[in-house]
Amino acid sequence: MPYSAHPPLPAEVLLELYAHARREAPRECCGVVYGEPLQEPGARWLVRPARNIQDELHAEDPAAFPRTAATAYHLDAESLFALARSLGTAAPARVVYHSHLEAGAYFSATDQEAARLGARPAYPVEHLVIDVRGGRVWGAAQFAWSPAAAAYVKVHSYPGE
Repeated sequence: MPYSAHPPLPAEVLLELYAHARREAPRECCGVVYGEPLQEPGARWLVRPARNIQDELHAEDPAAFPRTAATAYHLDAESLFALARSLGTAAPARVVYHSHLEAGAYFSATDQEAARLGARPAYPVEHLVIDVRGGRVWGAAQFAWSPAAAAYVKVHSYPGE
């Protein structure tokens, strides 16, 4: 059984993520969900959309960054710094999210590679991929690190709108 640091995301958080994904289409959206442990009464979660700088990276160096924001994402530096600073606080980063356009809610080989430093997770977070097709959110899937599999594996599936 894969490790899941926390239960499924609350419906109101999902709706906020879905709205962000729809607004950003036809570009992939990305961001971070911060929060207290859901097991605590009155736990609060905060969605922080990030700026997807994939198009900027592609424009600067298309050989190193061959994909555009239509098929890839890259969190901006400010969002990455905020994520790192949050670790060890009362409301750390819990989930990094991004959307897939016309491709489904799966954690691709590219996603797996980007979420790791070598053979280990880059950050102690889970990942959520939102499936956007035809301008509509069809669902999402959440992935957590599995030491046994040495990979991120699906731990939760969510319905679309």
